[in-house]
Amino acid sequence: MDWLTQVARHHSVYIGYVKGMGISTQAEDIVQECYLRLHKYSNADKCITEGKVNKHYVWRVLYSLCNDYRRDSKRFSIQSLEDADTFISNIEYEQQDTEMEEAFERFINKTLEEVNKLDDPTKFPYNKELLNLYVYSDMSYRSINAATSISTSSIYNTMKQCKEYLREQIAEDFEDFNNQQYDLI
Repeated sequence: MDWLTQVARHHSVYIGYVKGMGISTQAEDIVQECYLRLHKYSNADKCITEGKVNKHYVWRVLYSLCNDYRRDSKRFSIQSLEDADTFISNIEYEQQDTEMEEAFERFINKTLEEVNKLDDPTKFPYNKELLNLYVYSDMSYRSINAATSISTSSIYNTMKQCKEYLREQIAEDFEDFNNQQYDLI
C-alpha cells in the first residue's frame, strides 16, 4: 500500500482537526493541500513510523497550513459558480476602466497641446511661462511678481486669459469625458 494512501485513511480525523482550529469552511481544501505538501516535500520515513501513520507529523503540517491560511486568506480564495456573474462584470468594469484611462490620456494630451499653443508671442506674449510658474512651482501672484518684475494685475489678467482660453478649447472634450463618451475625445 502506498504510504500516502495510508496517511489519507485518517482523512476525517484531519478534517476534524482543521475544523477544531476554527477553519470550517476551508477544512477540506487545507487537508488536500496537506496531502500535496506531504507528497512533494516529505517521504514515507517521516509519515509512517513502525507501520503506523505519524499523526503528530501530519498534524504539524496541518497546523502550519492553518496558520498560513489565517495569515494570508487570499492565498486560498475560491470562487463559487454563483460569483461568476460578479467576476464577469468585474472584467467588463476593468475594460471600461481601460477605456477611461485611454480617454483621460487623450484628454491630457489635447490639454497640453493647447497649453503649448500659448507660446505664440504675437497672440500671448508671456502666458505659457507665467502659467508654468503658477501651476508647477506653486508660486503666488506676488512671488511671480517679485521673480519676474511683471505687475500683479498683469499676472492676474494673463492667468485669467489663459484659463479662459483653455476652458474654451477643451470644454467639449471635458464634457465628453464627464459623460463617459470616451470615443468622442
